[in-house]
Amino acid sequence: MPTPPKLADNEKNTPEAPDVDHRSHKLLPNPANGLFDPLPDDVYAALKADIAARGLLNPILCTPDFTVIAGHHRLKAAMELSLESVPVEIHDVDAAEAESQLIAANVLRRQLNPMEQARLIKRLKERYHVQPGPRGKGQGTANPVNFTGIAQTVGVDPETAHQLDRLNKLVPPLQELVSAGKLGTSHGVALAALDPEHQQALYDVIGESVTQLKLVDIRAAKKAPDTSGLEVSIAALETERERLQAELNRQPQSEAIVALTERLQAAEDAQQAAWAEVEPLRAERPIDRIVQTIVPDPGQAQRIQDLEAQLALFQPIAEQIEQHGTLQKEIVKLESEKKAAKSQLHSIAQLDPAPLVPQLQPEIQALLQIPKSWGTASRLSHIGRPKTPAPVVRPFGNTESD
Repeated sequence: MPTPPKLADNEKNTPEAPDVDHRSHKLLPNPANGLFDPLPDDVYAALKADIAARGLLNPILCTPDFTVIAGHHRLKAAMELSLESVPVEIHDVDAAEAESQLIAANVLRRQLNPMEQARLIKRLKERYHVQPGPRGKGQGTANPVNFTGIAQTVGVDPETAHQLDRLNKLVPPLQELVSAGKLGTSHGVALAALDPEHQQALYDVIGESVTQLKLVDIRAAKKAPDTSGLEVSIAALETERERLQAELNRQPQSEAIVALTERLQAAEDAQQAAWAEVEPLRAERPIDRIVQTIVPDPGQAQRIQDLEAQLALFQPIAEQIEQHGTLQKEIVKLESEKKAAKSQLHSIAQLDPAPLVPQLQPEIQALLQIPKSWGTASRLSHIGRPKTPAPVVRPFGNTESD
């Protein structure tokens, strides 16, 4: 359904009608106006400033006994501005029709929050005696109003209206969170399924942190713990205990009775242990299961702080260890390469040259001719030059002077 257009609260939107100046303090608030939250502070401040600047443009609607139908915020602003008289428009209607007009005006002029819609649904159900449930029908009137009609009045579909109606089961602090937009409708509906005392206890423990709860945790808390398996085990243990007791009564006084007594005691101990596990689960409240999901261990924060301090101390050492590890890897890599090079050199040194001589014979012959040509060239190059001492020929090797 499209959202109805919003109108400024001081903007004329009623047919022209004769206005009557009336003493502002004589006008009475309508009890049904409590269904709706006050305007937000900034919106109300703007309305008050507009009335101060331009006067009250839209008359206040009221019944012949001056009970306000529409214009509660304008009346409040006028009284705060010390306006002694305000224009009013009298509608000659009874209290029920006045309430209907008040509801229609608020639904038309304002975007109601989920909690306002919930309160309105509850009020209309009470007014028309509508039975519980989304398909409930009114009773006791000539033209009964059903739940679908209520949903249409509020401006939502019947299923949404049914969900909103559940918000009325919330305790006041949680309803305020819904009104403020801090607690969503889905979470509110889930919490509304808890008993009021559990809702209040939960709010007392964690306050507005209730808005951080997960839907799955809230829904899981509503379910009682499954103790059926343990109860079956207890029944089996009880049966075994009774069987052992009967057998014990039939046995003569002998060693067998000692063994049976021990088995009987073991069965009783197991049964007591099982009951010890069941009883806390049965006594556990939904709030206990919910709080466990959000309330931290009191010592957890201190332990985290201590660990962070230790981590800060060990960080430089960890960095050095990491660098040392990197260097160690490089050393291992170089040692491996060195070992491979030595192995290759050893293989070359052990190589037998005999098989290579036939293949290298042409090259060897060519190399033997080189000294002869060097000798001829040397003699030619030394003609006409003074003789120089012959160079000292040293054997090739790693001598101290090399």
